[in-house]
Amino acid sequence: MRTDIDLVHVIFKTHLDVGFTDYARSVIDRYMNTFIPNAITLAETMRERHPEEPFRWTVGSWLIYEYLERATSDQRTRMENAVRDDLVAWHAVPFTTHTELMDERLFRRGLRLSQTLDARFGKRTIAAKMTDVPGHTRAMIPLLAEAGVRLFHVGVNPAATVPAVPPVFTWRDEATSTDVLMMYQQVYGDVMVLPGTTEAVAIVFTGDNHGPPSPDSVRMTYAKLRQQFPNATFVGSTLDAVAECLLRANPDLPVITDEIGDTWIHGVGTDPTKISQYKALLRLRDRWITEGAASDAQVGAFERALLMIPEHTWGMDLKTFLPDYENYATAVLAEKRADPMFQHFEASWTEQRSYITDALKTLDGTALQAAAEAELEAIKPRRPDLFGYRAAPSSTFETDQWSVGVDEKTGALNTLILKPAQHTLADSTHPIGLVTYETFSSADYDRYWHQYIRDREHGSVRVWAHPDNTKPGLRVDAHGSWHPRVEGIWTREDSDTTHILVETSFADDCRQIGAPSVLTLEYVVDADGGITLDVQWFGKPACRLPEAFWLTVLPVDSGEGAWTIHKLGGEIDPMQVISGGARTLHGFNGAVTHHGPKATTRISSLDAVLVAPGRPSLLDFHNRLPDMSGGVHFNLYNNVWGTNFPMWFEDDARFRFVLRAGPSR
Repeated sequence: MRTDIDLVHVIFKTHLDVGFTDYARSVIDRYMNTFIPNAITLAETMRERHPEEPFRWTVGSWLIYEYLERATSDQRTRMENAVRDDLVAWHAVPFTTHTELMDERLFRRGLRLSQTLDARFGKRTIAAKMTDVPGHTRAMIPLLAEAGVRLFHVGVNPAATVPAVPPVFTWRDEATSTDVLMMYQQVYGDVMVLPGTTEAVAIVFTGDNHGPPSPDSVRMTYAKLRQQFPNATFVGSTLDAVAECLLRANPDLPVITDEIGDTWIHGVGTDPTKISQYKALLRLRDRWITEGAASDAQVGAFERALLMIPEHTWGMDLKTFLPDYENYATAVLAEKRADPMFQHFEASWTEQRSYITDALKTLDGTALQAAAEAELEAIKPRRPDLFGYRAAPSSTFETDQWSVGVDEKTGALNTLILKPAQHTLADSTHPIGLVTYETFSSADYDRYWHQYIRDREHGSVRVWAHPDNTKPGLRVDAHGSWHPRVEGIWTREDSDTTHILVETSFADDCRQIGAPSVLTLEYVVDADGGITLDVQWFGKPACRLPEAFWLTVLPVDSGEGAWTIHKLGGEIDPMQVISGGARTLHGFNGAVTHHGPKATTRISSLDAVLVAPGRPSLLDFHNRLPDMSGGVHFNLYNNVWGTNFPMWFEDDARFRFVLRAGPSR
C-alpha cells in the first residue's frame, strides 16, 4: 500500500501479434471488426455508467491508421469521435518490431504513422511502447529524438532475460548527443511509481490478441488499484501523460550509454528468401528516392507494406498449431509435411512472405512495379554458368590490387594481401569466407534454457516457455560442425575483374540432416579494389532438426583496433553492450567494419542480416563480451527458435558480401 501517491495513470492495452494466435489476416480482421469496435463500446459504457472508472484503450499507431483506411464511413466517424473524446489513443510506434531488421528510412516511416494521426486530430504523441521483444538498439535514439519521442517503454516477455538496466533511466546516444527516457518492466506492463513524483502508472494488459477487457475486469482493476493507492485519484491515461509527468519532475535518473540490442534477433534468420527480397526492395526504394523516380505517396504505401516484415510475429504459435514433439528427423519430416496439421502451420509462414507481394501490389501497373519484379528476379539463386571459365591451374591469383589464395579444402580465402599497403587480411589461420554448417544437441538447449530463461521452474511460465524456447522431445546427443569440401576451382578474367568460382559439397552425414547438395562460392575481384563474395546453395532438404549456417570473416589483425556494426544509420561497438543484452548476436542493416591499425576493412552484406562477434554463437547466452580476435561470423540461416518462426527451410539460397579495405582512419 502506498498512501503517498495522489494520482495514478491507468493505461489499458492488449498485445498485438500480427499472427501467432491465427493467420495474420484473421488476426487483423478480428481487430478491425471486433476488438476495436468493442473497445469503443466499452469506453463509452464506462464513461456513461462508471465515469470514476474510465476505460481508454491505447494501441500502436498502425492499428488506428489502418482502421481509418479500411473502415466504412460510419465506422470511421465513430473512431474519429472516439479519438476526439479521448476514448482511444495511439503511441508513437506502429507495433512491436525486431528493430535491428529495419533501416533508418523504414523506422522513420513507422514513426510517421503516428505523426500523420497527430496532424489529423491535433495531437502530439511523445511516447512509444514495444512489448514482448526484450530489447532494441541504441541506434534508434536519434530517430526517436528527431520525431519528438521523449519516452520509450519496453515490456519484456515474462520468460526472457531482462537487460541489466534500471526501471527508469535516460538512454543516451553519445555520437549524436541525443537521448530518450526509458521505462523497463519485466512483464508486458505493470504498476510503477514514477520517480521524483507522487504519481504512479498502471499498465493493464490483456493477453496476446485478446482484445479489450470486459467491463467487470475494468472495474476489478480499479478496485485493486484503490487498495494499493488509497489516497489517489485515478485517470484513464496515456503514455504521453506519463512522459509529461516525468519531464516536469526532471528526476535525477541513471544514464545508460551502452547498446542493449535484441536477444531474440536470431528469429529473423529463419527465412533467408524473405529477408533477401526485403533488403533488395529497401535498396530499390533508396534508388527511387535518390533518382526522384517515385512519388512520396508511392514510397509511403510501399514502405507501409514492408513494415510488416520486421513486425515481430512471423507465423502461428507452435504450441497451439503444431504440438508435435516427436517428428524431428529429416526423413520423417518429408512424410509428415503431407499431414494437414503440418500444412496448416507451414501456410502461416507462406502468408508472412506475402508481405513482399503486398509491397509490389502498391505499385500495381506502374513501371516501378516492373522494376521491383525485375529486381527480385535478378537476386534469385542460379547455378553458376561455367561458360568462359577455365579450370584454375593453381589456387593462388594475382591482380593489381590483391594477392588471393583459396583453401583447396574449404574454399575459403587463406591468402588475401592488399598490395598497395602490403597489408595481409587473410592467411592459413585467419580465413575469409569460411562456411560452416552447424547442428545442435539436446544439451545445447538445456544450457540455453538455464542461461536465458528466468522463472523457468515456475509452473505458469514453464508450461509455455519450454516449448517456445527449446525443442521438446529432441533427441540429438552431439553438437555437429562441418565445413564444405572443394570439388573444383575455376577462373575467368574480364577486362577489369577476376572471377574465382569454387564448387563445394558437404559430407553425406550432414547432407542427410539438412546440408545442401551443392554450395558455391564466387569471388569477384574488381580493379578498384573491392572483392565481392557470392555464396549460393542448392538442393537443401527441409530440416526440422536445429541447424545453422555461418560465414566467417577473420582478418589477421581482428583483435587489434575496433569493430563497429551498422544499425539504423548508427555505428555500434560490440564491446559496449550492457549485461543481459545482445552480446552474442546482432541484427544489422548495412555493414560491419574493422578499424584496424593498418587498414579499415568494411564488409557489406546484401542479404544476410545477422552477425555474431568473436565466434559463432547460438543457444549460448553466456553474457560475456566477445573476444574480437575471433573475427565476425555472419549467420546465413538458423532454425533454432520455435515459437512462431519458420522451423524448416528448403529453398536454394544466395548470400552476397562486398569487402573493401583502405587506409586506417
